Amino acid sequence: MRIAHFLSRAGVASRRKSEDIVRQGRVRLNGETVEDLATRVDPGADEVTVDHSPVRPAAERIVLAMNKPKGVVVTRHDPQRRPTVYGLLPKEFAPHAGALAYAGRLDAFTSGLLILSNDGDLLNRIMHPSHGVRKTYHCSVDTPLSETDMKALREGLDLGDFRAASCEVSELPGGGQRSPQYELILTEGKKREVRRMMTALGKRINWLRRVAVGGLDLRRLRLREGEVRALSDPEIQALTGKKA
Repeated sequence: MRIAHFLSRAGVASRRKSEDIVRQGRVRLNGETVEDLATRVDPGADEVTVDHSPVRPAAERIVLAMNKPKGVVVTRHDPQRRPTVYGLLPKEFAPHAGALAYAGRLDAFTSGLLILSNDGDLLNRIMHPSHGVRKTYHCSVDTPLSETDMKALREGLDLGDFRAASCEVSELPGGGQRSPQYELILTEGKKREVRRMMTALGKRINWLRRVAVGGLDLRRLRLREGEVRALSDPEIQALTGKKA
């Protein structure tokens, strides 16, 4: 397989970022620096390093769904020693933790669906706005959104350092006036974007949960908080609408 494809499948980075790594001269194949993207790798015989660290091919593609609890951080190592999502991995996947990256970070106070995989191309398709994969969030805020607020969300909000793209927004039943609940659907997913949009509208979020990525939702997965499991090929296809 081509060198960038090899790096992506090994969990180093997405295909596009892997190509940049090759062009930067950071990759060695059997001891020789390679910068040609057409270079081919035999995963069973060749030795590949990135920044002098060995890269080993994944024995198989791993795609996991996690129902991340509130209070767990999406990082490998936390200076504050809070629990991390990697600590929730079942024992059969724990040895592969070093090759597993995540599609879209959830902050410590946000719960819900998190996808982890050693397939960099899949993660890039989920995360990059150009692919239009929808991320669905449910939230509760302290006061109801006005029609003006909802229009602003649908048209896109200026958050200072960037303009949040337009999103779909609708009210959910059951929240009432004291804790109204809403569904927001985004095709981008910048850091703390939902929280920042609500703050810009003068709202305080009571709770925030990501309930779906693409066509895959937590109800279909039937994952309790803290649970993790591998996805089937049809479930992986549901993430992006493309064949697994």
